[in-house]
Amino acid sequence: MFQQMNDTTSRVFNEIPWYLRGEILEHNEVIYAEDEYELDFWLYKYSKTWHGMKRRQRLVSADDLID
Repeated sequence: MFQQMNDTTSRVFNEIPWYLRGEILEHNEVIYAEDEYELDFWLYKYSKTWHGMKRRQRLVSADDLID
């Protein structure tokens, strides 16, 4: 069973805005992780949430809303 991610990692990730979290999740480049698979598992729930929010994070024009 996967362990919970380090409390510091969780705290830092939860403090940054969603648009930065999205960049992290989309580029998925691991700089350091004691267990890369554990990190992927931990980020999975954030990835699902980000994909739902991604459309709402971009600016749209009035024409985009009418189409």
